[in-house]
Amino acid sequence: MKLLVDTDPGADDAVAILLALRTPGTEVVALTTVAGNVDVDQATRNALKTLSVAGRLDVPVHRGASESLAAEGFERAESVHGHDGLGGHDFDPVGAEHPDAALDATLALFREHGSTLTYVALGPLTNLAHAIDVDADTCRRVGQVVVMGGAGDGVGNVTPAAEYNFWCDAEAARIVLRSGLPLRVVGWDVSRRDAIVTAADVDRLRASSDPVAKFAADVTRRYFEFVSSNHLPGAMDLPDPVAMAAALRPDHASWRRVAADVECLGELTRGALVIDHWGTTGAPADIDLCTGFDHDHFVETLIARLTASP
Repeated sequence: MKLLVDTDPGADDAVAILLALRTPGTEVVALTTVAGNVDVDQATRNALKTLSVAGRLDVPVHRGASESLAAEGFERAESVHGHDGLGGHDFDPVGAEHPDAALDATLALFREHGSTLTYVALGPLTNLAHAIDVDADTCRRVGQVVVMGGAGDGVGNVTPAAEYNFWCDAEAARIVLRSGLPLRVVGWDVSRRDAIVTAADVDRLRASSDPVAKFAADVTRRYFEFVSSNHLPGAMDLPDPVAMAAALRPDHASWRRVAADVECLGELTRGALVIDHWGTTGAPADIDLCTGFDHDHFVETLIARLTASP
C-alpha cells in the first residue's frame, strides 16, 4: 500500500505516522503539512522530527497551507498538545523539507501513483481542497481518501457539534465531502469508543527499548493528561492513529454508506458533520462513514508496531 499523509503534527498525528512507517507492506511516499494543531512552520518541523525518530528522513516533507480557506483565525491546540504540538519538548530541528510545495507535490503524486495511492488526511483539509480546486480531474485518480474528521454521533470537541479538524477549515471540509472522491471518514466518535489507550498501555511503550516507542510515550504525555482530566479518566483516545489503522486495515472497521456534508454558516454548528440519514437532501450516498473499529486489534497492533525495531 502506498500512502500520502497530510498532517498537522500534534502528538497523535506523530503516532499515526509512526504506525504507518512501521507497517509491513506500506510505503509512505510523502508527508504534506498544514496549519492546524500548530502553525505550518511547526507542523513541518514536527513531521521531520517524527521521521527522524523512525530513521526515515528519506521520506519527503512538503510544506502546505498556512491558513484556512476563509483565512479566519482559529485556535491552535496548545492546551491539548503543548505549544510545540509534541508535548512541549522543544525538540531541535532536524532534516530539511522538500522544496516543492504540498499542492504541487500532491497533484504530482496523484498523477504518478493514481489508483494505487491512498491519501490519509490527519488535519484540516485545506491542502486537499486546494488541490481539488486547481485540478479536480487529477484528484479523481487517487485510489482512496481517508479523512480523520467530524463525528458520526454529532458530538464535537471544540463546539458542542464540531470536531477540531472540520471546525478549523469548514469550507475545505465541505469541498472534500462534496468532491465525489472515493472517501472514507473516520470521526472522533470512533476514537472515543474504539481507540482508547490506558496508562498501562502507555507504560508498555515506555518500557520498550525501541526509541520510537519511547518517543510516542513521551510526546503523548501531555495529551494523555488533557484527555484523562476531561473525558476519559485514566486513559486517552487516539483519533489520528485509529484513522490510520482504518486506512491500513479497513477490514477491521465497520462502515456505512451515507450522504453527508459540513455546516459552514451555523452560529452554533459551524464545522459540524451533518449526515443525511433519511435522504432529505437528495444528495448521493457516496461517503463511507466508519462506525467502529476493532479495539483490541487497534491497541495490540499499535503497541506491536511501535515496539518492534525494524
